[in-house]
Amino acid sequence: MPCASQSQVRPRALHQPRPAARAVALVVAAGLALTLSPPGRAQTAAPPPSPGAPAAEQRIFIVGDSLGELVSAALKKELRNRAGTAVESFISLGSGLARSDLFDWPKKVRAVMATFKPNRVVVIIGGADNQKMMSGSELFTFGTTGWNTEYARRVREIMDIIREGGVKTMLWIGLPDVRDPQMNRDLKIITGIFATQAAARPGCHYLDTTRLFSATPGQYSAYVIKQDGMPLSVRSTDGKHFNSAGAELLAQTIIARLDQEP
Repeated sequence: MPCASQSQVRPRALHQPRPAARAVALVVAAGLALTLSPPGRAQTAAPPPSPGAPAAEQRIFIVGDSLGELVSAALKKELRNRAGTAVESFISLGSGLARSDLFDWPKKVRAVMATFKPNRVVVIIGGADNQKMMSGSELFTFGTTGWNTEYARRVREIMDIIREGGVKTMLWIGLPDVRDPQMNRDLKIITGIFATQAAARPGCHYLDTTRLFSATPGQYSAYVIKQDGMPLSVRSTDGKHFNSAGAELLAQTIIARLDQEP
């Protein structure tokens, strides 16, 4: 799971504004200045609802690594005007489940469950997890039985934390085909673990993206064919991530899948 300049005309003052009116104008101006300030990379959380305000019927949280950065922004854009829906996200660039020494994903997910209390969660992670992995004093080489077992345990842990947090629907996004052949083979191991673990948990659904982004699943394509027969570029130049159009396509697919759930 983001203003054009306006010319100002100075009308002739017929009288001096009253002190109360001047105070109101200053408050409004201050509010507009905050609203129009350019956002930084870090996003501040939206203020809590006022007392008595109805809670959102759908509370959607998108969590992931760099593959989810544009996708989360596209999801927020698609859902921003949907009544009864609140959307938040957390993206940690370059941080997956294989490097628990760099980022504590279980701790972060538990915090999200306790604070935002989502009832729908979208997970898109693992694009950089094809690497060696430490577990205690053991070092596992990618693709070995030990690595697969430990990675499955970590995936299972995240899924269970989300389920225990009261989430009705979890959508775990499969990794798309990538341009590099060896990495593509590596990611198939990771997505296979995702699919297997999701199938064993009620309310957890695996979304295969290979058919969405490639006419021949298993083979990388930078384009998809639109309904009008024209090609649409959907991948970034690195042959791995999505571009804006690809992120929007995946976001729309995610929303359609979530809408199938009660």
